[in-house]
Amino acid sequence: SVPYDLHALWIHRGHARSGHYWVFIRAGGDRWLACNDTEVAEVTAEEVMRTATGGPDAPGGNTSAYVLVYADATLASQVAEATPTKV
Repeated sequence: SVPYDLHALWIHRGHARSGHYWVFIRAGGDRWLACNDTEVAEVTAEEVMRTATGGPDAPGGNTSAYVLVYADATLASQVAEATPTKV
């Protein structure tokens, strides 16, 4: 068993000189939240992975994961239990 879980991904859309950043945060299990400027929305794990792997066909266009955040698996499950279920 791996002691760490993927907890968050910082995403960049654009090019080297310009673009936009937002973050996907795991809120427990396969539940993910997209935090983008003034919005927080629940998204599927599939959308997170499609966006993170980039390319022009990804949701939102030319996107890629910029930073991956891993958390201790035990701690991540405790955080998920404390996370509200409604966005």
